[in-house]
Amino acid sequence: MLTCLLRRFAALALLLATAAHADTLVYSTSIALEATPWEHAVVLPRFDPALGRLDRVNLILACELAGSLGVENTNAIGVDPVYRPRARVSCVGPGSADPATLITLYSTAIPSLAAFDGTLDFGGISGYSTLYSGITTNSIGTTSSGSGLDLWSGPTGAPGEVALTVRANETTAPPTPAGVQAVSSVSVRAAVSVTYFYTRFPASVCSFQLAGCPCSNPAALGHGCGNSVNPSGAQLTLQGAASFTNDTLTLVGTGMTNSSALYIQASAFTLGGTLLGDGRTCASGPVVRLGTRSNSGGSSQYPGASDAPVSVRGLVPGPGSTRLYQVYYRDLGVFCLPATANLTNGFVVTWST
Repeated sequence: MLTCLLRRFAALALLLATAAHADTLVYSTSIALEATPWEHAVVLPRFDPALGRLDRVNLILACELAGSLGVENTNAIGVDPVYRPRARVSCVGPGSADPATLITLYSTAIPSLAAFDGTLDFGGISGYSTLYSGITTNSIGTTSSGSGLDLWSGPTGAPGEVALTVRANETTAPPTPAGVQAVSSVSVRAAVSVTYFYTRFPASVCSFQLAGCPCSNPAALGHGCGNSVNPSGAQLTLQGAASFTNDTLTLVGTGMTNSSALYIQASAFTLGGTLLGDGRTCASGPVVRLGTRSNSGGSSQYPGASDAPVSVRGLVPGPGSTRLYQVYYRDLGVFCLPATANLTNGFVVTWST
């Protein structure tokens, strides 16, 4: 059964899921059957931010335990012994402590054993020997926070690999009752699979849901951190098309203070971002200042009637380029930190022809 599972994992080395799960990517690796204890360092590809916004990571560990055991009753009377071969298998990934799955496997219950027959051979009327095997699969970790997701992601176009440590040890307790002796040999094989759940671009990033705000300030879904006039936080939305043949992309900021607002473009981004003022910025590459606006009713937009299109002003190289957009605005009101600025959520766009 595990062999079939491992083959399936191998076939899923680079899987874009079916239409029902169009935004799922799976990578896997396996470790051959080996006697415990063992420890192996394995690597799996990181998520490429060029594909979209990473929303969740799930790490799965599938294991097979196989081995043998022998039990001998050395008492002068018959007993009903208990002895269960076990193995502790763990996989440590980015930000994890030491998640593990504990496998307890034995083929059948150990039968009653007669008084010691005088030969310690794990056989005869006072002994018992058997082979055993079994399989278990365990979801050992889900990551859905911005800072944790960044450990599994990027950089764009060349994301590299994430290192994992897989360990297996026999943890069998002594046999009972007293006077029962046992020997065992435990071998384990394992398969590790990571599933990336993501949203294709355009996608909102740097929102309260992906990473916390200063002062533990809750904000609305898909918004930036709250500000002095709007606890739900300011929001950036997109209108039009990010197309080189017909660039109608318009960046619209709402829910801000009536102050100045700077519309920016960055060539690289992180999911969780970093604290900046009373908010978070997800820009991690060179930044282009698209334009500064004076908000009215807490809102503004870029471009205006006399402005160059976003692709022109932002010097976007061509189709397939991915860029982050966000609005940095003034907030002079007394709120949260002594800072005088905040940000909307960000939006990541991949430009088309």
